[in-house]
Amino acid sequence: MSATTPRRLVATLAVAALLVLAGCSGLTGSSATATPSPSPTATTTPTATGTPTVTSTPTPTATPTATPDPADAEQLAPGITTAGVVNASATAAAHEARVAATPGVSVLTTNMSLDGEQVTARERAVATANFSRVNFVASYTTIEGTDTTEFVSANATTVRNYVVANETVQLDSYQNRTETFDRVIRSLATDSRVLEQLLATGDFTAASVTVDGESMVRLTTETYAGSQYDPDAVESYEARLLVGPDGLVHSAREDIVLTDAVSLESRQRAYQFTAESVDLPPTLQVPPEVKSDDETTN
Repeated sequence: MSATTPRRLVATLAVAALLVLAGCSGLTGSSATATPSPSPTATTTPTATGTPTVTSTPTPTATPTATPDPADAEQLAPGITTAGVVNASATAAAHEARVAATPGVSVLTTNMSLDGEQVTARERAVATANFSRVNFVASYTTIEGTDTTEFVSANATTVRNYVVANETVQLDSYQNRTETFDRVIRSLATDSRVLEQLLATGDFTAASVTVDGESMVRLTTETYAGSQYDPDAVESYEARLLVGPDGLVHSAREDIVLTDAVSLESRQRAYQFTAESVDLPPTLQVPPEVKSDDETTN
């Protein structure tokens, strides 16, 4: 198989993945009683005094309730206010910046039903601060049934790409870590592109919550508000994210079911970031579990 074939498989998966939050009432009233004048003599006809004027009590006018302006909503995290997600790109950028500054592990799992076939993918990225060293492993089964594992390893100067398909090495290359490669590495290590798409797809409701003593924002929705599919083609949709005040997405989940109008029948995504100490070797070593049986030691 040529070196371009696994890249085509990766592109196929990427395309498939893309297919892939009472009134008040008043009572008024009055009464008046005529007071007769005292009779001076028994023969004098009493003369009634003037009837007092009845004064009505005015009905209070209800004060209209002001409609909140989304622009005045309280800021909960970059791109997120009490009105919901107002700038998905700003949230995704803040997430990427926070992951870059925080050693840890990102995991993204995707399960799809595409044209009646199941496609699964699991991506795991381990990164030091500032992405000076990154190990990324993606394992997936394509719609053709090919079991593929792609390993991308990077240090400050070099990127190694290693692909195994059906236990056969398809690619093992080294490239300089250029600015273009650096952007790819940042995207792989943070899943910022996937999270930005998710943030822009749901009509989220935002709520402040406390998790493990930390203030966060919980975003939830059961309404599909994206543009990738016709809303009439979406049978059901549910998404939720947990975002820190600095924009770091700690976890996210998306479940979508579509009609027969599109080839993608359903998709479930789950994302998790865990901040933890990371110790990666300076050399670009392929993990033993990724290597195929017929690979010689590099």
